[in-house]
Amino acid sequence: MSTNTEVRLGLTHVFKRLAYSYLLRGLGDHPIQHELYDLVRVTELYPWQPNPTAEGEYGAAISVTFYSQGKKLRWVEFSLRFSGGGGAPSVRCV
Repeated sequence: MSTNTEVRLGLTHVFKRLAYSYLLRGLGDHPIQHELYDLVRVTELYPWQPNPTAEGEYGAAISVTFYSQGKKLRWVEFSLRFSGGGGAPSVRCV
């Protein structure tokens, strides 16, 4: 989706950052004090699963949807994939 199309849909950088802040709150319904919306719903689009086009890669997706009086007005979808990690070794070489 081009940036111009995103802006015309109201998916500005500020709005996407707002959606991200609700993503961090976790799955479920969250009240919002906003002139256009009264509820934010965070749902799983699809669970952690293998990527059919890239062997060994996994991912998931989460949607953040903004409602007013029960009507779905705007949503942002986040794609999730592993980007790194660390910790103490859990496997020892014998």
